[in-house]
Amino acid sequence: MEERKVNNQSLAHFGVLGMKWGIRRFQNKDGSLTPTGKKRDLKEINKEITKRNTDLFIKSNNYAANRINGRWLEEFNKKWSTAFEGYDNWQSSPKYSEYENAYIKNLSSLMNESLRNNPKSVIKTKLGSTYTARYLEQSGNIVWATSKEWNEHDKK
Repeated sequence: MEERKVNNQSLAHFGVLGMKWGIRRFQNKDGSLTPTGKKRDLKEINKEITKRNTDLFIKSNNYAANRINGRWLEEFNKKWSTAFEGYDNWQSSPKYSEYENAYIKNLSSLMNESLRNNPKSVIKTKLGSTYTARYLEQSGNIVWATSKEWNEHDKK
């Protein structure tokens, strides 16, 4: 019989100490995020914003509609009816755009009131940025921004 030699070979991994297989590092040792971590954080925020937008829009719109319908709307239309005297169709009046803008302004302030009272309209990122939702009458949508971004927007 032939004698075989056995080699003592071992498998070694020369990775990062404490690294787990299949786990990526998104944070530095000081807690700050790596560029990949920042990209991932932004992706997660955008996903969360998309998830919350529809629900927030519906809730704030319903809140505004409940506040507007009824007595407020009757008084609003009564106030504007004198501006539309002599017109069969209010939309053909030159004052109609003012009427529409006043209505939209009130609607957006009520929607923003609802958003201010809804905890889902604030998101804090892993980076520490806080995004807040507001309804913009110019775009007719809910927009998310940090307080610094809102300050810049409000200055315009």
